[in-house]
Amino acid sequence: MPVDSAVYVRKLLPRKMAKYWLQRYSLFSKFDQGAQMDVQGWYSVTPEVIAAHQADLCCCDVMVDAFAGCGGNAIQFARTCKQVIAVEIDPERLAMAQHNAVLYGLDHKIEFVCGDFFDVAPRLAADGVFLSPPWGGPLYQFSDTFDLHQPLEGLPVTMAQLLAISHDIVLRGQQQQQGSKQQQQEEEEGHDQQQQQHGHGQRHD
Repeated sequence: MPVDSAVYVRKLLPRKMAKYWLQRYSLFSKFDQGAQMDVQGWYSVTPEVIAAHQADLCCCDVMVDAFAGCGGNAIQFARTCKQVIAVEIDPERLAMAQHNAVLYGLDHKIEFVCGDFFDVAPRLAADGVFLSPPWGGPLYQFSDTFDLHQPLEGLPVTMAQLLAISHDIVLRGQQQQQGSKQQQQEEEEGHDQQQQQHGHGQRHD
């Protein structure tokens, strides 16, 4: 990335966040090729090695990244899944995610959706849902416990409610798969019946 590091830290990062500059390659190995993050992204992006491990463990046909941010997780899921639906409410952050996916050559496997996950969720169906909502920023590290039933910072829901929403999305995905398999089976049975009828109707001289 053709930018002087000192200038970048001084102009684009708050002074208290300068330490994250030292971690830039752990967040995006292609950082020097132009990876983009906003201030929140610097402390929110999952380190690439961890994101890759999560993607290897959770590979499936369709994965929803409910809070895509700058795209760190969505990119890695696109590596192991057939399709990724990346949902992000901030249009500038979503544009960064799409830009970063291009750097990794995986943008063609990701559907980028700009919107509130809670509004979009009823229309989604998938095999898996990845939830990495706002945890409270760097101050989260000073919490002794994490209560699933406490509202998340900046969100009107608890983690427990998010898990319930994600379960509904996966359930719809399973129902769609079952419906597709049943339709395929019915079509195959209908084709076999047609072949049998055609065979009975042939004349043998």
